[in-house]
Parts: sequence; C-alpha cells; structure tokens
Amino acid sequence: MAHIVSVQEAQLALPQLALQRVPDFDKKKWAKYIEDIKKKPDPYTPGRYRGRGGFVLALDGSPIGMLNETFVQKENEAYPNISRKFAPLPDGFVVFLSSGNVISIFQIFQEFCRSRIRELDIHLIGICSNNTEVKVVPENSHQDGTDRVGILVIDRLNIEGGETQVARSKGGKPFFSEILEPGEMLMFDDRKYWHYVTPIKSISPEPGWRFVVVLTAKLYS
Repeated sequence: MAHIVSVQEAQLALPQLALQRVPDFDKKKWAKYIEDIKKKPDPYTPGRYRGRGGFVLALDGSPIGMLNETFVQKENEAYPNISRKFAPLPDGFVVFLSSGNVISIFQIFQEFCRSRIRELDIHLIGICSNNTEVKVVPENSHQDGTDRVGILVIDRLNIEGGETQVARSKGGKPFFSEILEPGEMLMFDDRKYWHYVTPIKSISPEPGWRFVVVLTAKLYS
C-alpha cells in the first residue's frame, strides 16, 4: 500500500503532488456505477470502458456551463489531435461524487487545485483483462495537456500490475511508483510531471478489472 500523506504535507515535501485516502471509502457505494460503465465500451481502445462529462466553473466553484462533448488531446501519442466522443457518465454520478456519501471527491480535488478550477473534466474508466496483458495507458508516459490531474482508484478485481508511475520528464525514471489501492487518490501538476500506468493482467481465468475516476482541471490564472 502506498504511503498516505495530506495534501498540505505532500506539497511541502514535493510541490504539486499529493496522495490522499478518501475518508470512509466504501466500494459498495460505487457498485451501480461500475455495472453501468461495463456497458459502455470505449470505441477507440479495445478492453476499455469509459464515460465522460464535465463542467465550466465560475470562480466560486459553481457550474456555469458544460464542456464540449468532443474530447481532444494534442499531446496524446495514440490519438493526437483526434476528436473523440465517449458515452455519458452514469445517471446521478456527478451528484454522487459531490455528495457527503463519498466525502466529496470534488472537494478533495478542489482543495488540491486551491479552488481555482475553470474547467473540470470527469472520466469513469474500466479496464478489462481476460487472462492477457492489457495496456492501461495506450499513449505511454504522457501529459494530459491540462493543469492538474486527479486519479482515484475505485476497485481492483482479480488483477496484477497497474502500477501508477510519475516522472519529471517523458521517459524519465519515475520518482513515484505505487499500486494505488481502492480509495486512494493521486493528484499532481500535469504541466510538471509525466504519468503512466503499467499493464494489468488477470490472475485467474475469470476477467480482471481496474476501475478509476480521472479528474482533470484547467485553472484560473
């Protein structure tokens, strides 16, 4: 299990990276959203299931608009400058993330971003392995082309691998390399660091899964 520190402690030791455990995390509360995302295959990446949504936020954090339905990443080696469109997030998922039932994931991420989020992109992702090694990150070590990234692991089922790595340069030696457990949320400055996740493989004939929520933020200056 990774060493957990607070956002404040982490930023003192290593600016703009923090690993935090979500208080009172309960996988059972996520079950219906996991079942929903299994029905939404990513049309661009075999073995991946994905839903997406997002908001434009005012300075006080209130939503004032929706993000464009198309998703483009200039820095993505696998899909450079390609407009992609994913299935919507499960019904009620955004409310769930912002509710006290999960100790507001948004609140944790806002704190890391120092309440300066201008655009918030939300991805619910499942990766499935059927007794074969599956790449979790098709684009290899990369940046998302945003200001801040948050990765929350919801569950790991019947898999090995899936180690999250963060480096100071593309292809550089990772200074952070841990298998994040359910309820652990890694947040970092996307402009300073490159991130990667090692492949996963099921450890029995049954399918193996890794489920995560990825939050990305563009900030007010």
